[in-house]
Amino acid sequence: MRFVDEGVTRRIGEYRDRIVDVRIVSATNVVLDECVRRGTFREDLLARLGVLTLSMPPLAAHADDIPEITEHILQAKCREAGVSARPLTDQDMERLIA
Repeated sequence: MRFVDEGVTRRIGEYRDRIVDVRIVSATNVVLDECVRRGTFREDLLARLGVLTLSMPPLAAHADDIPEITEHILQAKCREAGVSARPLTDQDMERLIA
């Protein structure tokens, strides 16, 4: 916690502190407030990590975005690989959406 609170750490066996400047980015698919209530996640750690919280619905909740997302990723990866992208069939897209 000292590391998170003060930006100071000390390696095992060392006698002097090291000042660090870091940002912590974390992600989870569980509701941490509920985990704190059940005692499976530390409340003090949640308070330190919870500076900015973004909640995103699962992709299944907005399946209509899947074709556009798929096309974007497919084009980008094909560009990186130096190959031309083949369009996905309707059947392929239906499988992805399902």
